[in-house]
Amino acid sequence: MLLAAMAVLVPLCAVAQTAEDFLVQGQQELEQWNPDTAIGFFDQAIAQDPDMAQAYFLRGTAKRDTGDREGAIEDFDRAIERDASPLEYVFERGLARNYVQDYAGAVEDFSLLLDRGPATEDLYLLRADSRRGMDDFEGAVADYSRALALEPNNPETYYFRAFCRSDAGDYTGAEEDFQQAREMGFEGARQ
Repeated sequence: MLLAAMAVLVPLCAVAQTAEDFLVQGQQELEQWNPDTAIGFFDQAIAQDPDMAQAYFLRGTAKRDTGDREGAIEDFDRAIERDASPLEYVFERGLARNYVQDYAGAVEDFSLLLDRGPATEDLYLLRADSRRGMDDFEGAVADYSRALALEPNNPETYYFRAFCRSDAGDYTGAEEDFQQAREMGFEGARQ
């Protein structure tokens, strides 16, 4: 009886998992849309290797998926503290910051991404939206204009720039943008 019990326990003990093993299991759970289970695996990876930036990042992603945006930001911060090179870490933190209305933090993150390149229409639009949230309408207009320089056929960008121009007191520019959005067929700009 004792030998039978040992035969079962020995293989279980021999399968010690590494931080990387827990990381992979957590990623698999995320792919299966099981963020709560994934968090448990990422917790175990971090317990074994507290400097594993990717584990913090992925746990932040899982927390975001559960609706814990503040917890996600904390984990994205920890990931960036350990390894600031992955732009994905900064991007996801910027999105989470914007979601919790930390617009200044989001502008900081999107600016860092634009500085590190490449500058894309989406990054300018995200930073413009964050600036709009801060009531920095002139900054938002500048970013919407930069986005339009990269993609001039986006009627929605004209539409949102029109609101910011209006809020900044540029009523003529706002009407021109609304007109452009209407001519491009943007339904939201219909009178």
